[in-house]
Amino acid sequence: MDQMTSLELNSITIGICTTFILAVTALVAIRPVPFPSTAPPRTYGLPLIGPYGIITKDSWEVFKRGMAASKTGNFSFNLVNNRAIGLSSNSNMSRETFYTHPMLGFRAGYGWLFGAPPSRSSAEERPGEEHWNKRLKAFLKNEWLAKGLDSMIHDTSTRLDQFGSSGTTNPFYSMHSLVFQVTIRSFCCGEIAEDPDLREEFFASLEAIDECLTPVAVLFPSLPSPAKIRKLWNGFKIFRIIQSIANKREKTGWREDDALQAIVIVETIAGMVHAGLINTGANISSLLLHLGTHPEWMSKARAEVAHLAAKYAKDVQAPLAEQLLSVPLAAWESELPVLELCSRETLRLHAQGTTLRRNIASEDIKIGNEVIPSGALVFMHSTPIMMNPGVYMNPEIWDPSRYQPDRVEDKNGSHVFLGWGSGRHPCRGMRFAKLEQNIIVAMFLAKFKYDVLDTATGNKVDQPPESVPRDFHVYKPDKWSLGYKAWVGDGQKS
Repeated sequence: MDQMTSLELNSITIGICTTFILAVTALVAIRPVPFPSTAPPRTYGLPLIGPYGIITKDSWEVFKRGMAASKTGNFSFNLVNNRAIGLSSNSNMSRETFYTHPMLGFRAGYGWLFGAPPSRSSAEERPGEEHWNKRLKAFLKNEWLAKGLDSMIHDTSTRLDQFGSSGTTNPFYSMHSLVFQVTIRSFCCGEIAEDPDLREEFFASLEAIDECLTPVAVLFPSLPSPAKIRKLWNGFKIFRIIQSIANKREKTGWREDDALQAIVIVETIAGMVHAGLINTGANISSLLLHLGTHPEWMSKARAEVAHLAAKYAKDVQAPLAEQLLSVPLAAWESELPVLELCSRETLRLHAQGTTLRRNIASEDIKIGNEVIPSGALVFMHSTPIMMNPGVYMNPEIWDPSRYQPDRVEDKNGSHVFLGWGSGRHPCRGMRFAKLEQNIIVAMFLAKFKYDVLDTATGNKVDQPPESVPRDFHVYKPDKWSLGYKAWVGDGQKS
């Protein structure tokens, strides 16, 4: 026993010493790269490290500090050995450059964030991006979406029925879980969507990977930090789940016409599902909160859903949720204009955050009298333009009518609405995300009436949730809940 304890202590000591030595070595190796004289003004952070808050929930604080010290709103900083530029989204020139310049690489920027080897040229950038777009495009064709529509509606209806006739739920948990099930079936396979244990294991591993996006893991990718080890382990767990299903299909000769049969590529599947969790789940949850605190828009949305259901229902006397089962793909995508307005405004307020590129050109990129150095990371925060009162009247107020034909405030300039990306890099999964959102929100409104509650007190909330930039992580606050009750009567029996 004593010998075993001694061996364990020695192992722990060796591990601690090794980690310490590697950490010291990494710090000693830091050589901040100088900026050209024409780069934007410098902002500073932790010595040798830089303002690492740019990759955390504090990114908006970094931007506010950097923009305040610069006449153009653009600023420079080091992140360990990386040169980085922050661009103000209030600047027309900066937005135009960020969203349209061919040498500002999307995959190169996010590759750095997630620990991929750097691509420093367009020749390296384009094949990977084209590969991703080709895969995703295949799953957004009419025939593929139409084929999976019944499953999307069935999954949504079944999961919402499990809520029971009344109760409370935090939508940032329950809707994320539902979005995951619908997305995993569409972009992976039915085996995971239909097996609660597999579904929970896959979902938990994705969330664990999201939590591993720590400053240490990002800024020191070669360091075997606990976060990096957890990320590798959870990535392996996801690979194991997908590989076991693929092997079973191969062994039995069973073919299922789904995404797993089409690609069997773990990185692509995980990337598609993770993007859905970060964006769609958060937007659906925030949209339900806003509808619950704006009775006039709730009334319009419910009326729209009822009209859509009645138009295509096989039995207009059936409960509203059952009537929705007959709605075709084209109608889900084009006949919910009120939900479209509400969703767009929710994105404006709640999809604010930092986006990332990298200069993959061999030379500097000019923005007016300033330059983005070759190889530099480029960050832009959407809050300045999305909350600009010169573009959006009373920008702090949730007001879907600002997008109606008599106002169209999102057309007050180029790249002023960034909820779905813009320019060269719009959200490639936008069609699926909108469809998924329309089905889930419409089905929820058809099955339940609800109030927004303060989770801590259980009291009804009349004020909408404030805007909170969510940046690179899954946004799951605990502050609000939905107190729901199933509809009974008036053709909405549940």
